[in-house]
Amino acid sequence: MGLTSQQALLNLEGYTYYEVYNIKQDTRYGFCAHEDKIEFEKKHPNKLIFKKLDFNYDDFLYPSRLKIVMELDNVKNLIQENLDLQEKYPERKQELQLGLKSLRDLESEMMEALNLGKKDDSLYLEGLNKMSEIEIILSEQIDSDLGSRNKIEELYQNIPNDVSKVVMNFTGVKFMGRSFAQEYLNQKNKANFEVIEINMPKDVEEMFKIILKINGHL
Repeated sequence: MGLTSQQALLNLEGYTYYEVYNIKQDTRYGFCAHEDKIEFEKKHPNKLIFKKLDFNYDDFLYPSRLKIVMELDNVKNLIQENLDLQEKYPERKQELQLGLKSLRDLESEMMEALNLGKKDDSLYLEGLNKMSEIEIILSEQIDSDLGSRNKIEELYQNIPNDVSKVVMNFTGVKFMGRSFAQEYLNQKNKANFEVIEINMPKDVEEMFKIILKINGHL
């Protein structure tokens, strides 16, 4: 069974995404990746609510954007308070309307900053994806008996293009055939990302050494 792009993403804690809300949960700021969630929690303890979701790139919440959306939330609260005061104290309406105009102007500036920030959003996400790393447990994605060269070829072809490093985990592998080993090394050599192996059984390691020696790489 080949590894689909979605499966690869789900294998990573770093690809877990969260919707981000204010503490009252009446304002949604956007969403963020797992590593940014950790950073946000450190910088803004007890001020944010995170809800896990399936990833979507529409309104990715990169770190520098969070400050703006939180301040915008405060401004919107001040606008509502101003409107409430105008209703409660009609004799102060003219004074309060001046303050309201300043708040509305500030709100517009923040909204414009968020719209301009969409380019930064895309650049941030692109950089995040370029740094991505996934781990593939071969006994789960293929089988504990690695015999078919077609399976490893299919697995490599299904690795997402934005991945920069793949950790091939040989945990649970009981057998690896020579044709599989040869194709594995062929695909590894052609891959445009780094490939490393972990938890490799001794007999599997020896098989790779034999193939490399035959090919003149040892």
